[in-house]
Amino acid sequence: MEAGRLRKLATYQIPQRSRNPVTNEQQETWIDMAEYRVSIEPLRAAEILKAKSVQENVTHRINMRYTTGITADGRFTYDSRIFDIVGVINIEERNIELQILANEIVKAVP
Repeated sequence: MEAGRLRKLATYQIPQRSRNPVTNEQQETWIDMAEYRVSIEPLRAAEILKAKSVQENVTHRINMRYTTGITADGRFTYDSRIFDIVGVINIEERNIELQILANEIVKAVP
């Protein structure tokens, strides 16, 4: 893996679920776990169609050095952007590089 490709510093977050004591409703907050150097690339149209046949809502590919603990329950944030993780691939199962398929969450502008 080329170190020069990992130019972005993204934060990996996991959800924490709890009950609101007043309304007794389930609520979810996101907790920062670690920051990683990553590359974030939008998928091309053909790649999106191919990815949708396997997984839904894949818009970006995130590459990073191998680490344990990255799962599809989490997400990455970069600047003000949010990327929900759809799948995590250990490239060639060599524990060197992870490829993460993700869906960018687009916030509605009021």
